[in-house]
Amino acid sequence: MTERDILLAFAERYPRSAMRTGGRPLRLRDWEARDPTITRSAESLTIFLETMEALERQGLLRLGWWGRKKGERLAWAELVNPEQLYQRLDRSTPDALSRDLRDSAKQLVHRSEGRMNRISADFFRIVAEQPEPFINLLGTADLEDLWTLFSQEPGAFSGTPIRSLSIRLFGDSKRLERLLPLAKKIARQGKRSDLLSALPSRSYPEVWIGGAVEYTPVEGPPWSIQKGPQGLSLALVRGLRTLRLIGGTTQRVLSVENKETFYALCGSSLPFDAYVYCGGRPNRAVRQALTLFHREGYRIYHAGDLDADGIAILGELHRLVGAQPFGMNVKTFDRYLPYGRPLEAAFLRRLAQIPEDTRLLGSIGPLIERIAATGKTVEQEIIDYTQEPLDLPGGVPLEQGR
Repeated sequence: MTERDILLAFAERYPRSAMRTGGRPLRLRDWEARDPTITRSAESLTIFLETMEALERQGLLRLGWWGRKKGERLAWAELVNPEQLYQRLDRSTPDALSRDLRDSAKQLVHRSEGRMNRISADFFRIVAEQPEPFINLLGTADLEDLWTLFSQEPGAFSGTPIRSLSIRLFGDSKRLERLLPLAKKIARQGKRSDLLSALPSRSYPEVWIGGAVEYTPVEGPPWSIQKGPQGLSLALVRGLRTLRLIGGTTQRVLSVENKETFYALCGSSLPFDAYVYCGGRPNRAVRQALTLFHREGYRIYHAGDLDADGIAILGELHRLVGAQPFGMNVKTFDRYLPYGRPLEAAFLRRLAQIPEDTRLLGSIGPLIERIAATGKTVEQEIIDYTQEPLDLPGGVPLEQGR
């Protein structure tokens, strides 16, 4: 954990703390739980404690220790100087930022009169009236850019690709995508879902399927793909009545998180009759395709990154179609651990947020423990699923399940 990580931990909690309104100092405990890498080695622990002690000497923190001997086991760290904290982070204090957001939003409401419809102007009234929930989310520059977005003529977003629109408005192809989540949080805070109708969207759901599959539309004759992956739009998938395997011997379908691995597995000899590219969190087209396979009685499996996000995707698919893990176990993790990438504290904390029903999926509980113990992730692209036999849930070796 770096000095900046420590400062950010206090900055995250300070705006809602009693200390900000004159109450007791903000005290944080359990630093090892926040970042398990602290105790991964004696060197890591020494660096962390030396960093904490340096911040105490600078008058920013006060430290408490277990037992009587200072410097061995940290019990808590207490914020002493909030002003210095935000100076070190090169940020405005929460009070200053709250005032700036309120004043800026009020000006934008006034500027909106006669230029925007009532719904769009109300967007900025939410921030003007309730700036506190947003002080860790956005700055005045974000509000200005949102005003630029909302001040467009009605219908300006229709049929315009979102990155093209972003370049036109901001000279940055991805700026608009960064603004939209902020806009949605403001709308939710004001309990105004109607505000979202004024926003453009970037959503092109599609699904890629590999294997011999017959596609039967609601209207018209069926068609089949015998070789190579086939890409289907959401509209096309929604127009299907069934998805059936052609000549399948295993009745198994494998969902694959990453595209490179998906293409590699489509030409492999693994015991699956079809493969579906999941592409991270499953979009609507992926969910519909897997649901159609599931309705036919095929068994669904999922292979993904060996980290909190990869496990969360598995959990989502399990709840949707009963998906079981494939190649997501301690054995695979340890085999490729030399290629593992260290995880930041925020990613490690996500492990604790994985639901219990996901933890109970076969190999997942021990895998979570192993990831937490090593502080590393193994990305799917490095895994060669054909290198040696891997077990399907239930202990059936692959070569026996073909």
